[in-house]
Amino acid sequence: MDKRIAGLHHVTAIASDPQRNLDFYIGLLGLRLV
Repeated sequence: MDKRIAGLHHVTAIASDPQRNLDFYIGLLGLRLV
């Protein structure tokens, strides 16, 4: 059976360097900050 992810509701992450965290999720993954 072929299962695919239809979407992603939200992602929460805590890191010691908030800017590096934002760079990863926004820049690399293309997610948006809400």
